[in-house]
Amino acid sequence: MANPLDDYRYDHPQCFVLLQAVLNSVERCFEQRSLSWERVRRELAQTLCAGDVQICITALERLGFDRFLAHCLTCAQGADLRRAFQIWFDAFVTLRFVHEVGAAGYPNLSLTALQQSPLLVQAGFDGSALSCVT
Repeated sequence: MANPLDDYRYDHPQCFVLLQAVLNSVERCFEQRSLSWERVRRELAQTLCAGDVQICITALERLGFDRFLAHCLTCAQGADLRRAFQIWFDAFVTLRFVHEVGAAGYPNLSLTALQQSPLLVQAGFDGSALSCVT
């Protein structure tokens, strides 16, 4: 690597914002006892802009969430359904979701670009913790 700050790539921070939106939307559906694919889509639409909603829906469909949910709704309820979701949406599916979202509109960033990301700047991240990398 000639320039490690620009050569190595990191997941775009917005991928994690979308992940949080999906998990929060599903959780609201559980709390309201109205989990369905359509309900999850409506919850996302109340939280995200239209473009991000479509990115999330496409990513979830590519992961098979709609098929998983249709199957689970026929054989599980309440706490069992929540547990089934937690088992299905494990670390591997989480990673795949982040990669699907990234491929759909939020490409990986260099460390230099990541340090300038509005999400990290807004959170107060100044990059000083990364001084040992340079």
